[in-house]
Amino acid sequence: MNGRVDITGHNNVDRFLLYERPENKKSTDYKDALIGNFHASTLSNTFFSAANITIIQNAILAGVSQKSNGRFKIGYQDEDVIKTIMRAMFLQFSKNLDYNIREQIVELNKYVTDYAIPRIYNEAVGYIKYKNQVSVLATPIDLPKSSYHSNTLEMKPFF
Repeated sequence: MNGRVDITGHNNVDRFLLYERPENKKSTDYKDALIGNFHASTLSNTFFSAANITIIQNAILAGVSQKSNGRFKIGYQDEDVIKTIMRAMFLQFSKNLDYNIREQIVELNKYVTDYAIPRIYNEAVGYIKYKNQVSVLATPIDLPKSSYHSNTLEMKPFF
């Protein structure tokens, strides 16, 4: 590469993948997702459970990999961001029925993954393009050419 830095290849010493492991593993509580708006129900408790968040995380990993035809292998996303998306989808699309809990959760999970997968995929594409742009110098623009005169001029003697 002819750029300022080469970050396109695999650097075994200081490798930066498409994901980082956050040092702080503590995230917000699952039970606090609907405080102030709804009372806890079987649907909300099951939807915001740790097991369902893991299901959504795995669906996002598989969806991004499938959308990119295996080019991108991402890691788990930040749980607080996932829970924010889940909360928005729950408030917007939940039916809040006391029966068919499993079907409602599958439907809500689909809304979450349909929202998250294209955005995460586009961010990964943007990151790869950024790495390529940083690693290659910009080509300079050609010198300007006059479009006013298309003929060549000859110098005529005055004497």
